[in-house]
Amino acid sequence: MERPTIAQLIKALNGVNYPASKVEILARAKENKASKDIIRSLKTLPKKDFNSVNEVSRAFSRKNRDAFWL
Repeated sequence: MERPTIAQLIKALNGVNYPASKVEILARAKENKASKDIIRSLKTLPKKDFNSVNEVSRAFSRKNRDAFWL
């Protein structure tokens, strides 16, 4: 598994209208043909509404860091 980058995440989330739910974020990432690693990481996000790409990015970074360093 390749470690996803924030740049890949931002590209995957292009076009998301915030606030957005985890389900909406995942749907947009799939529409944008995000990699399997990005999708896998997004699936680990908390079930909540996110107010911005920065908020998603912070949660993604935390989850992504924990998944790769534990």
